[in-house]
Amino acid sequence: MRYLIISLTLLLSSCSISVIKGLKKDVLEETHFTNLYFADLSIDYVYKAKIKIFNDFFGGILIIKKIKENNHRILFTTSFGNKIFDFEIIDETFKILYIIDQLNNKAIIKTLKSDFENLIREHNTLYNVFADQTNYVYQSKLSKGYNYYITNETGILLEIIHSNKFKKKTIISFSEIKNNIAKTISIKHNNLPLSINLLYLNNQ
Repeated sequence: MRYLIISLTLLLSSCSISVIKGLKKDVLEETHFTNLYFADLSIDYVYKAKIKIFNDFFGGILIIKKIKENNHRILFTTSFGNKIFDFEIIDETFKILYIIDQLNNKAIIKTLKSDFENLIREHNTLYNVFADQTNYVYQSKLSKGYNYYITNETGILLEIIHSNKFKKKTIISFSEIKNNIAKTISIKHNNLPLSINLLYLNNQ
């Protein structure tokens, strides 16, 4: 039993630092990290979206709009304009304005809530920072778990990793970035068969 407890402790310890394993802790000069991808009030962020939830696929148009400070609207429709879901995030409040019956499930809603809150959260209080030769990893503490913001040496946000104390739960990746807009975004889960892939449609 003693060896089992030791082995379990080592396993949990190794999992808890999987995001920052091998990275050097750096001097925390800034107390906040700002995610600018959905921060411009003048832009309607319009994406072609493919969402897979278990064995169901949903395709259409996802629109994310910053209405005012700490207030975003997230609308997902079919290509013909029929609503799939319509959410509003105001500060820490998540409002369901509409969701189709097929997705009206507590576990699915909880996951989508977490995904979109992590995606659009603009202001993030920092807890630690780590670095290697090319990337910085900024650690932010949430009420449940952590977010890790991974940037390159010029400060461009490449990934957001959401984790609990022991393992990665969600990975949000950004690529083809220009003028604080990521043309492609992917959201993948390690503990749930749910994925979201976005391709930017606006020509701004």
